[in-house]
Amino acid sequence: MKQKLITLLNGTSQGVVIALVPAAIFSEVFKLISQYFLPASAVVQMLQATNGLLGLAIGACVAHAFKLTMIEMISVGFATFLSGGALAYQQTGMTLRGTGDLLTMIATSAFCVILLNYTRQFISRYSLLMTPSLLVICGGIFGLTVLPYGQMITKSISECIAFLLLLEQTTMCILLAIIFAYLVVSPLSSAGIAIAVGLSGIGAGAANLGICATMFSLAVGGRQVNSLGVCLAHIFASPKLSMTNMMTKPILFLPIALQASVLGGLASFFAIQGTPFSAGLGLIGLVGPIAHLSQTSLTVVNVMSVVVLFGVVPCVLAFIFDNIFKKRLSMIKDSDYAVHIAE
Repeated sequence: MKQKLITLLNGTSQGVVIALVPAAIFSEVFKLISQYFLPASAVVQMLQATNGLLGLAIGACVAHAFKLTMIEMISVGFATFLSGGALAYQQTGMTLRGTGDLLTMIATSAFCVILLNYTRQFISRYSLLMTPSLLVICGGIFGLTVLPYGQMITKSISECIAFLLLLEQTTMCILLAIIFAYLVVSPLSSAGIAIAVGLSGIGAGAANLGICATMFSLAVGGRQVNSLGVCLAHIFASPKLSMTNMMTKPILFLPIALQASVLGGLASFFAIQGTPFSAGLGLIGLVGPIAHLSQTSLTVVNVMSVVVLFGVVPCVLAFIFDNIFKKRLSMIKDSDYAVHIAE
């Protein structure tokens, strides 16, 4: 059972990264190009659309992690995407709205895998006809049934976080940084929660710096066992790539929490700004730094402070705490950070 849960989380984390990488890395670049070359705006739209296909990526990657066939893999992807909350069903048609509910996607993909295990022997001769229909109908109904509960969990957590906004500024920033440092590697959507709370101003800036703590901690901690591409993916795509590691080895969150508390305090001291739509993303697509600069002013001092607070300080802290927890305290090993990519 534990191994199956790990496989499910591995597939989910890889699906998240695959869906978010294109827009995270190239969206802002092509936005800049589109100001001088109009056709590039079409590329921006395509890149941003991949975020909405998160459910398809998660479903396909979970199915691949469980070594399902090609037909089964695509069918699980369909069911997960169609019922994951990214699509708004209306009388006039369907519209794509955001990424959807991550908890619902995980539950739906798991349900589809279980359903296939029980029905494969009966439909194997007609798999091309039956598998897509069975999973889209049964998996889709299951997902749409679970969706309100997944959204309710997200809403409940959002209400708890909203309470923190009433606290003294520095305390609020430290707690927000720690909480979002965890949310970004949890099965919940940190960006979705930030939007639900309406997190803005210094609170949003603290949340972004907390996420930076997670990004650099996982990248630096896994530098000996992961490829350069995997390490960079934690920083520029999504640290959810290590969601399985965090769930199976909770001790990894201790150095992250300490780094996040330091960065949260700095966010309060330097008045790092953000918006509800940037909070919960950190360095993904450089949204966090750009949001701060857009809320303040584009001066040399502000640009340098962004580089230092969003890049230099988290990186330095990551190396310091990595040395403490690995060599001084011997509480964490390099292998704890190993990310296993399904081939």
